[in-house]
Amino acid sequence: PTSKRGNNFAILYLFEFYSLLEELGGKKLAVIKYIVQNMDYSNRLDKTEQQIADGANVSLRTVKRCIKTLKDASLIAQKPGRIMLNPKLLNRKNINGERNILVKFEELNNGKSRIRGSN
Repeated sequence: PTSKRGNNFAILYLFEFYSLLEELGGKKLAVIKYIVQNMDYSNRLDKTEQQIADGANVSLRTVKRCIKTLKDASLIAQKPGRIMLNPKLLNRKNINGERNILVKFEELNNGKSRIRGSN
C-alpha cells in the first residue's frame, strides 16, 4: 500500500507540474498528454520524437520544443527513442516502486542507463 506521505509528496510535485503547464500551453499540452497516456508502468515511453508528433497530432518542432522544456525542468529524461517521466511527478507504483523507477530515471538522465532493452 502507498503511504500517506507518498501521496502528499506526489501532490507537491503536481503543483510544480501544473505551473509548468501554464508556461507550455497550446499544442504542447497534447504532447504531454500523449506521453502520460502512453507511458508504461516504469514511466517509460519508447517512441521517437516523430512517433510522438504523429500520435499527438502536432508538428515535430512542437514535440522538440516541449521535450526541451520538460528536460530543462527535470521532468523527463531522454535518449533517442526513449523518454522517461520523472517518478517524483507521477508513477503508478507504491513508494518502493517509486524508488526503483527514480534510480532508473537518474541513470537515464545522467547518460548511464542500465534499463533493460536500452541501446
